[in-house]
Amino acid sequence: MGTREDELSPVRVKKVKNIVAVAGDDHTLAVKENGRVLSWGANSGGKLGDGTTTGRMEPVKIDGLYDVVAVGAGNFFSTALLSDGTVSAWGANDYGELGDGTRDDHRTPMPVPGFDGVAAMDSGAGHTLAIRTDGRLWAWGFNETGQLGLGTFEQDALSPTQVVGLVDVVSAGAGSNHSVAALADGTAWGFGWNQYGQLGDGQEPPRDDEAFPVQVVAPEGPLLVSAGSVHSMGVAAG
Repeated sequence: MGTREDELSPVRVKKVKNIVAVAGDDHTLAVKENGRVLSWGANSGGKLGDGTTTGRMEPVKIDGLYDVVAVGAGNFFSTALLSDGTVSAWGANDYGELGDGTRDDHRTPMPVPGFDGVAAMDSGAGHTLAIRTDGRLWAWGFNETGQLGLGTFEQDALSPTQVVGLVDVVSAGAGSNHSVAALADGTAWGFGWNQYGQLGDGQEPPRDDEAFPVQVVAPEGPLLVSAGSVHSMGVAAG
């Protein structure tokens, strides 16, 4: 659009079509049907992947990134799942958000080293969850409230690390500072920040954050889960 005017109703994004997946924070990523990715918006940390930290008011193509099937948009970083089961990431890396074993920022996409076989992925404010084809859940990045499910608080994971105790995971959602996962047996689990009851474990205030996955109290087990900033959602079978 080329302006900074707010809009109260939907407007069409110019030069963007044939989109199959999107993700956004204060920036937007859009996957085209040919597997290429467009980005626009704020660019702190280089999260647009165009080699700069300059915000873009119109979509730009991310060079060097192909065969993408899904994207994730964190506060200061971005992720992409490729058709070969690998993950690429770019942007700020203060807390290990890029999963490359360092805290170095990257303004263009870089593969998460030694990590493949990924079937699904979601990124929250400062962390990423990845379900591998064997049903195991892995996480990396910011962990102040236990949102990585590793049994610890505050110890960030600079590389993908397996979430404790969860097998046969069919969907997962990364919120602002919490995470949720649905298993094939119909149970759902949450871990991380729980001030507003976003883990769904039935705690009364004051609620405790959880560094290990705890079971969601639900009448029907959800097969699809999603996490917002301070809430979680699930879709039950039938």
